[in-house]
Amino acid sequence: MDDEKRSENHDEMPLIEESNEFSSSLQNDIAGENEHEIYAILYPMARDLELIELSTASFELGRSVNLNEGYNFDELRKRRIKNTISRKHCCFKRDNIEGITYLLDTSQSGTFVNGKLIGKDNSYRLQHGDLISLCDEKFYGLFLS
Repeated sequence: MDDEKRSENHDEMPLIEESNEFSSSLQNDIAGENEHEIYAILYPMARDLELIELSTASFELGRSVNLNEGYNFDELRKRRIKNTISRKHCCFKRDNIEGITYLLDTSQSGTFVNGKLIGKDNSYRLQHGDLISLCDEKFYGLFLS
């Protein structure tokens, strides 16, 4: 009887170990994918700009070449708009656990959502279809999650 239990346990052990290894490997793969998974897209309404895919927990918009993860508006052709955008104008913050994206206004000239000013150092919880404007209500992008 003891030999049968040992045999059963011996047969089960590799399956359990393989299962745990497989599970760990799968979790690591999923975690790696989630780090770069696109959770929202900003569709610009200005011709000078490119579509922006948001995939990092923190994503900055501004005209600084020193943005960690972000989009640099430094090459805008319209100088008037370019000069009103702050070096670090605003930042998208993603809560991956809750699946929520916030927009933090870090500018002097204002960041608007659906025509309403967020205000410096204030954040706004974004929803699918929100219109985001930087310093000028005509200069906006569409947030799609």
